[in-house]
Amino acid sequence: MPTRAALPDLGAEARALTARTAAPEQDRPAGSGRGRGAWPRLRHLGRPALIFLASRVLVMITVSLAAVTAHRPAAATYAPWDSSWYLLAARSGYARHLTTAGGQVISSAHAFFPLFPASVRAVVAVTGLSYVVAGVAASTAFGLAASVAVWLLARELWGAPAADRATACVCLFPASFVFTIPYAEGAMVAFGAGCLLALLRQRWLLAGLLGALATATRPNAVVLVACCAWAAAVAVRRQRAWPAVTAPLLAPLGFAGFMLYLRARTGRWDTWLTVEHDGWRERLDPAATWTKVSFFVRHPFTDVNNTLVILGIAFIVVAGAVLVRARPPGILLVYTVGTVALALASQTLGARPRFVLTAFPLVAVLGARLRPRALAPVLAVSAGLLCWLTVLTTTTVLATP
Repeated sequence: MPTRAALPDLGAEARALTARTAAPEQDRPAGSGRGRGAWPRLRHLGRPALIFLASRVLVMITVSLAAVTAHRPAAATYAPWDSSWYLLAARSGYARHLTTAGGQVISSAHAFFPLFPASVRAVVAVTGLSYVVAGVAASTAFGLAASVAVWLLARELWGAPAADRATACVCLFPASFVFTIPYAEGAMVAFGAGCLLALLRQRWLLAGLLGALATATRPNAVVLVACCAWAAAVAVRRQRAWPAVTAPLLAPLGFAGFMLYLRARTGRWDTWLTVEHDGWRERLDPAATWTKVSFFVRHPFTDVNNTLVILGIAFIVVAGAVLVRARPPGILLVYTVGTVALALASQTLGARPRFVLTAFPLVAVLGARLRPRALAPVLAVSAGLLCWLTVLTTTTVLATP
């Protein structure tokens, strides 16, 4: 393990960049802060795009070979597990009543937030592609957007070289196959990272709008509301910047809009909660992580899903310590703690790799802290794990994404 002295002082770099962002326009060097140099030129965005596309070639080759080897239809391999529910919501919309069997509510598409299914439906309408191909296309497009947004955020905090490393780590994280198969994580990370960057730049309206889009992707994106509230409170207290309250007022609209839509569709205010609780057996339980750890201690490596949760917890502990030492802005800590807490409190799913991926600052900061010579072996190991987990989740029932 490199010593602290051997690592770049990301905290100092972050504070310097934040100071430049907060400085008056005339005091900033050309090409920094807001204004003309606020966003990298398009040619700079080619760097995260190339990193992402290289990782997608790896994932698609892996999925295609897995389908051939397992003698599975390509459509089923590219749309496993919850992908089929997202595609059902895209194809048929949301039913006007809860699905029941024997008088009990069972699993249904009401549990899946609407932005990603709506995007798939739009791709089908424009291109005429099948829903599976459109789902892969939409997921890949959101994954590309997520990679660019993460790069922009990391560049704002730590500079361009660190942003390249951070983006590579995110794109090759073992769960990043959800940036290709039809899942909503790519959309959540794209809008979430964009919201955090807008908050850092004090672009309150943009932050609120991106937060609203994010909270229409997945339930755990509601953490962004707390981030917006935190940033607004700081801005009002320090600068009397009352327009900052725009962000926390707009951010929850995606979540609230979906709840209102389900109320109009089914006639019930509790549609989503009921389907989550009774249909999917999903609820928040503060003791959930302890239960999973206890099971692993008694029966180590007997359950693949539980083992993945334990590995996710170990990653959170290590990466969380690195993130704290990097001294990022408070909103990044609020976002990370919130998404991690929701994952750890999940009774059925827990800290599985794709939920860890949504806490992307944990992954990004590891890349930012790496020295360039250490990057290659770390990425090689991560890419190998990505291929392994991709095959495991797309061709077997041993591991749930």
